[in-house]
Amino acid sequence: MAKMLSSPDDFADPQFWEKLYKSGRKIDWYGNIQKYIPTIRNMVKKDHKILQIGCGNALSEYCLYDNGYQYIHSIDIDERLINERIKDNETMVRPGLTFACEDATKLTADDNTYDFVFDKGTLDAFLPSVKTETGLATKMFDEALRVLKPNSKYIIITLAQTHIVEFVSSYYKNRNDIFLYFYAVDIPDEKGDSIPAAIIQFHKLKQAMPASLPKVIKFVIDPVTPVTVNVTTPEMIRYFEEYRNLALFTNQCRRPLQHVPRITLQDQTTKQARWTFYACDQTPNPVKWAFMIIPAGHGFTLDDEIVASFAAQTSYDRVIVAEQQPDCDYSDLEKVRLELESVSFRFRPINGEEQAEIAWCYGNNDTHESKVDSGEAPILGAYGVYNLSAGLEVNNKVIRRLVFENSPEIVQTDVLVYPAKKNDKIYKKVDVLHLSGLYQMMMLASMEFRSGGLPESLKKDYNFAVLGVAGGTLVSFLHNVFKQSKITAVELIPELYGVARKWFGYPNDDDRLTSIGRDALEWVKDDTAGTYDFLFVDVSGTKDGVTTCPGVEFIDPEFIPLYKKRLAKHGMVVVNVVSTDTQFVDHVTSAFSEHFKFISLGRPGDPTNEILLASDTQFARPRNYNVARRSALPSELSDIYDMVALYKPYVEKKVTQENDFLPSHLLNQNGKKKNNKKR
Repeated sequence: MAKMLSSPDDFADPQFWEKLYKSGRKIDWYGNIQKYIPTIRNMVKKDHKILQIGCGNALSEYCLYDNGYQYIHSIDIDERLINERIKDNETMVRPGLTFACEDATKLTADDNTYDFVFDKGTLDAFLPSVKTETGLATKMFDEALRVLKPNSKYIIITLAQTHIVEFVSSYYKNRNDIFLYFYAVDIPDEKGDSIPAAIIQFHKLKQAMPASLPKVIKFVIDPVTPVTVNVTTPEMIRYFEEYRNLALFTNQCRRPLQHVPRITLQDQTTKQARWTFYACDQTPNPVKWAFMIIPAGHGFTLDDEIVASFAAQTSYDRVIVAEQQPDCDYSDLEKVRLELESVSFRFRPINGEEQAEIAWCYGNNDTHESKVDSGEAPILGAYGVYNLSAGLEVNNKVIRRLVFENSPEIVQTDVLVYPAKKNDKIYKKVDVLHLSGLYQMMMLASMEFRSGGLPESLKKDYNFAVLGVAGGTLVSFLHNVFKQSKITAVELIPELYGVARKWFGYPNDDDRLTSIGRDALEWVKDDTAGTYDFLFVDVSGTKDGVTTCPGVEFIDPEFIPLYKKRLAKHGMVVVNVVSTDTQFVDHVTSAFSEHFKFISLGRPGDPTNEILLASDTQFARPRNYNVARRSALPSELSDIYDMVALYKPYVEKKVTQENDFLPSHLLNQNGKKKNNKKR
């Protein structure tokens, strides 16, 4: 292709494409469409009529069809190519696919014909450079929106270069019947290198807005939730420039490094610099790698030599020095870990281990981590209680954590603590309303799937059971927030209750709390143990030297039915599943689905935790909280509610049926689609 291209404007010349397609080369601009489906699946339904503008020979329509989108009309200006597509489809037998030789600026379809319109690379071909006239691109937009039905979406997959963002924003300002959204979609190419792609979405309104209203551009931070922020055109331009630089950095890090590259990443909400990363290789073919976190205010001026000296103090092949930036909040260690894990793929060497380890480096600051207690516990051995400070303070609060010395990489419990009085150096007060573990918030979000949802749960006299206590933060939160409910805590090692009460704010037993020192397996089997509305299972076990959560005994096919004996009517089992092995997660889910009628799964932004809900009563439909209702939520429930949308109905992978894709609240107890017709 490079030999045929003499200028970027050649992309807008039909003869260029005719020559290219005659060469027989398959051109799949910006990666396979399969990679975009997780982002667009919430924009388009599988029975929608779809128009693809500029199909080329990438076969995107075949991929979409095989994923269930069966009504796709594809157009391209090259007649020879379209004839090939028609002939190929006669052989491949995908009856919902149609093709036509059409000019994108003069579509033959009637107004309001399609439910969804998309192009992948077509806009970039119409506007290959800043010098290109915008007339053709404007006509394409006009035509695409004309044939699009109201309340439907037109998306453009693009590299979002500066002139593209400027043109799209300018076009948007001249129309009152659309909304504009930007998405960043990092896609690997066939070699694994990062493609800094973007999705631009026009949402066509049913009715035009008054011209006097301000035009708002939204950037979608999380397409699943979805979380959006309002942005300006210059902010979007700057973001995508940094985004492309990040992709280049990512691709550089896939290969052995000859120097120390660095990059600074912003907080997408505050637009404030949050991390500066430095990558350093100590071997020609790095495999074992880790993050080394350097707190803000560490006193070093980091350069290649100092970064290399940090790396030399470790046994890792590659070290990513992660430098915290001033005036940022890093108090929640769990969120810090999730942040780093969410970007870790950008630093992974091509032959590196799947996950990086995360280490802390505090220079010469001895006050950062102070051990306030230690001891021995049966079975688990030595433990330590630590206070973390030096750049981690928030409102005079610091982190306290419980760690078992035989597994120091696993933080059993995190809480926020603060001084009881002015000279309290131990920080005796515990913020029991703060849950640092996202997975714990996700477990509590299960209450939204019962009648009345989360707000009403505060008024109900639920009976909770918590299996696996450790530092007891989940029990403490339940006891302090759900004041009409009762809690039974079951912990294998009763000595931990003393540690939890002394250091982590665990309440004393009363008429609402009963703390039991017993093997949870035996407790579940005990018919005198009672019944519960919610059974929270957060227990680990070790077998043949492998630690899993839950322990294998808790997911034994003969044991799972026993959970039902501990459930009240409409009761629910809530299980924390911890593993980087997707097969283990599938095994746990499949095991519960054999015995419970309704299953849902949710991942709280953490690659190692997944929360499973199991019940024989169908899940209530979550409420849709508008701004007013959201502001009325108790503050301690607001963050928990954010987790609700992350739950998805469980779909058995072995069998794919029509109803597999329906949310659980639309299914009856036999797993069939509800008949809502009135008799």
